[in-house]
Amino acid sequence: MEIQSSSYMFFLSFSSLRFEDRNWWKFPRQTIMWENVHMQVWNLLEAHHLDIEWRDHCKMGYSSFLILVKHLRPFVEKGGPRAAIPIQLAVAAVLHWLAYGLPPKIVAAAYEIGTSIVEMYTQLVVHALTHPRKLGQKFKASPSAEKQREISNAFLKISGVPNMVAALDGSYIKLAQQPDEKHEPAAYWNRHDMHSVVLQAICDRQELFLDMVCFVFSM
Repeated sequence: MEIQSSSYMFFLSFSSLRFEDRNWWKFPRQTIMWENVHMQVWNLLEAHHLDIEWRDHCKMGYSSFLILVKHLRPFVEKGGPRAAIPIQLAVAAVLHWLAYGLPPKIVAAAYEIGTSIVEMYTQLVVHALTHPRKLGQKFKASPSAEKQREISNAFLKISGVPNMVAALDGSYIKLAQQPDEKHEPAAYWNRHDMHSVVLQAICDRQELFLDMVCFVFSM
């Protein structure tokens, strides 16, 4: 009886709150940089200067950026949060993070959005670009036979190794803490006496990444 009475009193107290008096439901952030720089200043620039400015921020020309946004839109908008930010803002923040490797908190502050928003949209964008049933096949095409010969000749000049079309290498990425028992911590233990995963990447003759994967070495 006491439990029911306490629950009833809590319900009355909770229902008496005036939610309409709350000033905001999420942390208020301004979008001064994005609105001023993207929507006003950059829209006034000539195409050539616009590309230069955009490459400085995202390592990609503005026209290419718009094409990328067009391809990403159905996947990003479908998987995004209910209170979504503009897709151009989301993709620009993701590209900025990937281009410079800054901590997501710094990128979030630069674009006046939440850190978790940067991380979430990065997962959405990367997944859409790499998944074979989404955009993976469109942006990851195997070179033709003629292109393979061209690449092989270029690698031969660089390394002296014939019939080479790509360079592959990997690196251990140390984990911040030991995995719990359900994830088999022993599987993450490497020869350098630390828990880690392996980041493996493939590069072309111009040192551009063609593909990469992160995995547990023992698996």
